[in-house]
Amino acid sequence: MTLPNEHLPLPCSLRDLVNSNFPHEEPGADATVLDTDALAARVRAACEEGETPLKVLRRQGNESDGGLPAAADASTIEWVTLAFEGWERDYPLEGSMREALRRLLPLAAAVALRDEHFFQPGEHPLHRLLDQLQASATGWQERLDRAGQMLEQRVQRGVEQALKWLEDPETDFAAVAEELAAATERDEERAARMVRRLEETEEAAARMRLARREAGRLLNQGLASYPLPAAIAEFIKGAWYDSLQLVALRHGTSSSEWREAGRITDQLMASVQPAEGNTADRSSEALRKLSADLRQWLLSLEHDSAAADDAIGLVEYVHLRMSHGQDLGLATARPIDIPGEKNDDEDGAEETRALETGQWFLLRDEEGDLRARLSLQLEEGHHLLFTNAVGLKAMDLGRSQFIDDLRSGAARHLATADTFSLSLAHAAGINDEHKLRALVDPNYVPPAETEAAPGEEDVAAAPEPDPDDRGDAGDSDREENALAAAASNADVAAATATRQAYQTQPSMELELVNSDNNSSGDSPGSGGGDGEQPPGGGGRRRRLPPGPELDVPMGAWLGFHDGETPIMAKLVVFDPRREHYIFVNRRGIALREISRSELLELIDDGLVDILETRSYFRDEVQRAREQRDE
Repeated sequence: MTLPNEHLPLPCSLRDLVNSNFPHEEPGADATVLDTDALAARVRAACEEGETPLKVLRRQGNESDGGLPAAADASTIEWVTLAFEGWERDYPLEGSMREALRRLLPLAAAVALRDEHFFQPGEHPLHRLLDQLQASATGWQERLDRAGQMLEQRVQRGVEQALKWLEDPETDFAAVAEELAAATERDEERAARMVRRLEETEEAAARMRLARREAGRLLNQGLASYPLPAAIAEFIKGAWYDSLQLVALRHGTSSSEWREAGRITDQLMASVQPAEGNTADRSSEALRKLSADLRQWLLSLEHDSAAADDAIGLVEYVHLRMSHGQDLGLATARPIDIPGEKNDDEDGAEETRALETGQWFLLRDEEGDLRARLSLQLEEGHHLLFTNAVGLKAMDLGRSQFIDDLRSGAARHLATADTFSLSLAHAAGINDEHKLRALVDPNYVPPAETEAAPGEEDVAAAPEPDPDDRGDAGDSDREENALAAAASNADVAAATATRQAYQTQPSMELELVNSDNNSSGDSPGSGGGDGEQPPGGGGRRRRLPPGPELDVPMGAWLGFHDGETPIMAKLVVFDPRREHYIFVNRRGIALREISRSELLELIDDGLVDILETRSYFRDEVQRAREQRDE
């Protein structure tokens, strides 16, 4: 579950949460502390060089006593940097648009250092401007060529106007956002006019597809029930099929004309069946009446009397042979192949009904990735029409094909609402409604989770990425400080954050959690860094009977190497009801949830190293082993 947009702007500041989730040591007494202006300038320079801001700041400060950021400032910069990384990853843009918005990182960091309102995602005018820029840039692609130039120029101009704040803090972000929104609205109106013209053409084509499908359905029902002579089957699947489509187009499938055409179809198929058990009227008069009815409704040949005569003559010849007792060679005919017929399957119907026009999607065509907006749902959602940023037709898909593409990853939704604001909240660990409410109200108790259905796998929401796993993870000072804080069992903020996360999902088995909340499907551990990424698929999902008591001290550090990547984890939560331990990394991000019995078995298998220095924990392990053996 993700944080709904309606909760923006957040009802509280994230300042305290940012400081606790991204702890930094205050510079030493002899160090120079950078003021806000100097810090913002260095962040800007680092971003222009393509480096991680904090890494550059530390290197410069250590090399020449060039000054270090205060702890709160370092936390702010790290949070904003992580938010930008998540923004770019979760709401991807193409080429020049991606590079343009990436330039705004130093601006966001500088504003965050100066303005407390920045800590309320969705509240600050810069948040709204960045949200607007991303939404405007979503549909741009290089393949648009000249058609996309105006859109590209507008976004670039918005970025340049925003960056003026670095030189002139009086720059009005709200005014820039309003100008961008007005220009976007004008473009949307032009695109909407293009779509309306396209709609007329597409609706005519849709009516034709619907008529073809309904006529095919009607005939296939009969073809499945009646074996037919080859000549009759050819007539039905040819000229008569075309005629039924015209009846459906002219009169609709709810009309008396359509019912009459269906009656004649059934009468024709029944007229050539064996006499035994056949209740059809096969008298000469009835057959003459059938020929006349066929001629009347043979609309596909109404302007070609010679072809109509030939078709009716063929039917009459089969009836003549039947009256003489000749073998008609009855056989089950192959059904009519109806394009898009599988779309009538209810599979995926609910998913398409949930779609809204105007939503952007990343699709694939022969040229590669295609950014397209859902503009029309035709034939009661059976046929979907997508347009590009300027309102031109980009692709049309049947419902089944589109749902298959969504499920396989060949198509995915591109969110455009409040993307930067949500990224700020997610980077601070607020990624669902329950976590937000727990932050606002410490006494909030989340609703109990429903029990999973038998055989249903427990699913854990991926936590936010560990900032230590980015480029500055190798900094020795940072590493030593984090280890020292963990070893002293003083990381209260991390434990608190983990407990809050656990309280929101009390019935979930976190066992192995990917520390890179990456919607693109990158494998666990791809972020690299300090080796604390959870292993991909190496954990056990066994349910063991209640085991011996094992008193693991809070704050104990264990090394797990039962997966592809070893991890070091610290115990911060014990659930006595389920007898489960929750282990986290140095940032407080959950890595493992495991029962007493499972933990002891991993220790027995040599897959867990006891890193705890207090001797009584090792004694506890030995006592638990003896208790189990007894």
